[in-house]
Amino acid sequence: MRRRELAWALLAGWAAESAAPAQTTTAAEDLTAAQERVKANRAELAKFSIAIATEPAFAFKA
Repeated sequence: MRRRELAWALLAGWAAESAAPAQTTTAAEDLTAAQERVKANRAELAKFSIAIATEPAFAFKA
């Protein structure tokens, strides 16, 4: 999976999430929901192993 493919997958998931109707929730419920999403994302990413040599190191220069 290339970076562009990963970016499209993330954007597609974000767009689907943002298209959902807004629900009235408390800040505590939002926090727990966000923590659960982070845990789920971490578990999904842990399934993949990417070698260091896959992407060369680079530095952003402004």
